[in-house]
Amino acid sequence: MVQVIGTVELSSINIFGGLIDLLLIFPWAIYVFSSKKKKDLGSSSFFDLVMVSLFFSLMILNICSLDPGFLSIELFLIYLFGNIGLLTIYIFVWISFLVRPDKKKAVAAIYIGIFIFLLCGITLTIIPLIICSTITIVAYAVQQKIEIREY
Repeated sequence: MVQVIGTVELSSINIFGGLIDLLLIFPWAIYVFSSKKKKDLGSSSFFDLVMVSLFFSLMILNICSLDPGFLSIELFLIYLFGNIGLLTIYIFVWISFLVRPDKKKAVAAIYIGIFIFLLCGITLTIIPLIICSTITIVAYAVQQKIEIREY
């Protein structure tokens, strides 16, 4: 095992990544399974499939990273408090969305989720997670720009 900080080891980091992934997927699953209307908030089914695939690849990279570690205690604290803050905002946005669905809230939740993965990648120095997060942000921004032009 790779020792990260004190007694925190690689397996602990993967558990943290798994917990973050569960917290990200839980509100989405509630919406999908409880939604009576199957109204599509996205533009095309192909692009939606690409975005879901990118999001799940971020989740896999977050859990199954090779040799992650914090370079300093400051990065660990940024990871800890940054994720707590972003996850809290993410949950509140989802609660707001479940009460009253809105395209802007859905987009905000997606971007917050991607930024959580980007934060994990930067603080744990997981280059594939940073690259995939950046690609996902750009791809989603392109999708949003296409949807704006269509209206």
